[in-house]
Amino acid sequence: MKIRNGFVSNSSSSSFIVIGRSGVFGKAFAIDDTIVVDDDYEFGWDFITYNDVEDRIAWAWLQAQYADKPKLFEMIEQAVFEVTGKKLDCRADINRESYIDHQSVDEGDIFTSMDNLKSFIFDKESYIRTGNDNV
Repeated sequence: MKIRNGFVSNSSSSSFIVIGRSGVFGKAFAIDDTIVVDDDYEFGWDFITYNDVEDRIAWAWLQAQYADKPKLFEMIEQAVFEVTGKKLDCRADINRESYIDHQSVDEGDIFTSMDNLKSFIFDKESYIRTGNDNV
């Protein structure tokens, strides 16, 4: 994944992300002092726009798993805590039910800075769009 301005093109046939810059942050579902994100996220070829904070947390978490870099998990947990004051329990797992088609991983997108990651996860204008150019 790459950040692009103007015309957006993506070599993957199945997904792209938009990082919002409205500064208006959405809320995540919390149980007591923990934000829980379940497993079973399939970011595949279905034409879906994912707008929820939990969806974007799962996307970032799966990217961190594909990259196999503990520092990325720490960044996500820190971003969630800094914005919400809550711990994160993310159960999305590439070894179980969850995946991103084409394993669309690139640390040069949402992980370039803490502000970028917070904007991707929480900004109300951020989203993930999946689809398929083979139809």
